[in-house]
Amino acid sequence: MHKQYISLKRYQAGFTLVELLIVIVVIAILAAITVIAYNGIQTKAHTTVLMSDLNTASEILANDNAYNGAYPLTAAEANGNKGLPASPGTSYTYTSDGKTYCLTATSTYSGVSSYYISSTNGAITSGQCTVTDPTPQVVGHTTVASNFPSGGGSLNISPDGSIATGDWMILTYMGSSNGVRADPPGWTRLSSQQVFNTQQAYVWGRIRQAGDTNYTFTASGQIDGIQLNLIWGTGADPTISDWIGSAGQLRSVGGVSNTNTAPSITTTTNHTLSLVLSFEATITNESDVTSLTGATNLYFAPQQTSVNGGYIQTLKAATIAQATAGPTGDVTIVYPNAQASNGFGVQIGIPGV
Repeated sequence: MHKQYISLKRYQAGFTLVELLIVIVVIAILAAITVIAYNGIQTKAHTTVLMSDLNTASEILANDNAYNGAYPLTAAEANGNKGLPASPGTSYTYTSDGKTYCLTATSTYSGVSSYYISSTNGAITSGQCTVTDPTPQVVGHTTVASNFPSGGGSLNISPDGSIATGDWMILTYMGSSNGVRADPPGWTRLSSQQVFNTQQAYVWGRIRQAGDTNYTFTASGQIDGIQLNLIWGTGADPTISDWIGSAGQLRSVGGVSNTNTAPSITTTTNHTLSLVLSFEATITNESDVTSLTGATNLYFAPQQTSVNGGYIQTLKAATIAQATAGPTGDVTIVYPNAQASNGFGVQIGIPGV
């Protein structure tokens, strides 16, 4: 009898394509979660380092201010000219006018936010310093003119609604050299009395106070012509003794010339606005100067022909905005008409807050 052997094949079951895809997707998700978690840990670590650097730097700046009486003007000057320490990957952006500072710390590692601290907020905050120009700004100006008969009189120049409490103001006077002038109450004289030919000029400064309604200029004796100019703006150091008044320069003493000069002043603080003032007495009407070199034009106040037949006083005003302390440079003002000894140029430095 023959035995019949039956061969049984064993079949090994494998993964289907769908199952393989599911496994791959799961592995990818797990890998992504791992990467995200790792990046989060790295970002948190780099952020901690960044904030620690910023905290250390702010303590150094506070010590500099306590020791020197001012914050360093650059980061390199901090810590006795050693600079601000920073960990690898940390960079700083620093701004200061000596009285205040703002410091931004930025990381070279991606995904890490910037943080900043300033002398005004004292707390580490997410974001970057908002840098604004701390140089005083001119907001407006106005001119009035009159004449005083024998015995003298008073002339008011009134601030309008655009002059806010705390704004800086410059008041200029030009008129005939007859008579005696008095400083307007509450104003500080910034330039010594200047007498040229038949004219005189003065410059005063003031911070507008709450309740101011008008400013009165008084003189005794007959004055054939007066021109007052009021210029005002924002952002000035309210301590007027810190403002710089130039001695000025007379125009063409002993000669004949078209050119007036407002001589250079040396500012002592960063972010100073120099107000350039050029007075002129002319026998011919002039609509403006021919050229101005070394400053930015502000305005020209011509002869006041609508008042009592017209007066001869004019004023050319210009500005120089300086980011860093130092000399402003001479400013030259060329007039259409050449005359002798009939003008005066001055610069007034107004430091920022």
